[in-house]
Amino acid sequence: MAALTDGQSVLAQVAIGLLLGLVLTLALRALRSTASRPLPGERLMLVTAHPDDEAMFFAPMLFANRAVSGSAMKQRVNVMCLSTGDADGLGRMRRKELVAACAVLGVKKEGVHVYDDAKLRDGMDTHWDEAYIAKLVKSEVTKYKIDTIITFDAHGVSGHANHRAIARAIAGMVLEQQLPSTRVFALESVGFVRKFLGVLDGFFSSYSEWFFVTPPGGIADTWTAMSKHKSQFVLFRKAFLIFSRFTYVNTLVELS
Repeated sequence: MAALTDGQSVLAQVAIGLLLGLVLTLALRALRSTASRPLPGERLMLVTAHPDDEAMFFAPMLFANRAVSGSAMKQRVNVMCLSTGDADGLGRMRRKELVAACAVLGVKKEGVHVYDDAKLRDGMDTHWDEAYIAKLVKSEVTKYKIDTIITFDAHGVSGHANHRAIARAIAGMVLEQQLPSTRVFALESVGFVRKFLGVLDGFFSSYSEWFFVTPPGGIADTWTAMSKHKSQFVLFRKAFLIFSRFTYVNTLVELS
């Protein structure tokens, strides 16, 4: 069999890319027919540990909960980020990157609250006090009249110590009834295989009561949002966006 010429090889790659794009679009459309309604509440707050958590893990949920018709002038979603991600001394830069990424995901600048706190330094080996986190979260809930909180579950998606500290703090607040008027949802972590099934994991996740799917155009928005984190947009994170189920679907569990 004759080898493909350079021109034929390029055309073959383009055709394969278009075919994969079509399959991905059809899969997302099929999944979106089973997706959940937006989360309850007028004011939602996503609580994260680091700039880029919102784009890497929570984009499908954010797309589903942007300002809705009739309340487009309201800030429906706030992002509370408990550190500047300063492990490499880039905290000031990463704060600006977060604001830019959130704008792509539908969160206004005034809704992005980044903490630069000596007690909450970025790092796998850095201890974050759960009572202190709870105090900060309670303050934000009261100040902004938050109806609904979204954050990590006990595993924290990647197992990062800072993610897990936030999860424990907020779960403790729920158990101690410190948030009587606020519903709390945790992003469900999954095992390694499902984590990297990409869009296909949606077919295993649609059983969830709270199941969110990125719209076809949202994939480009997720990539754009993550690219705003220029200091972090290295090869392994690009690969993560392509293969991770969190680019395409989110499943949440309500804590009670």
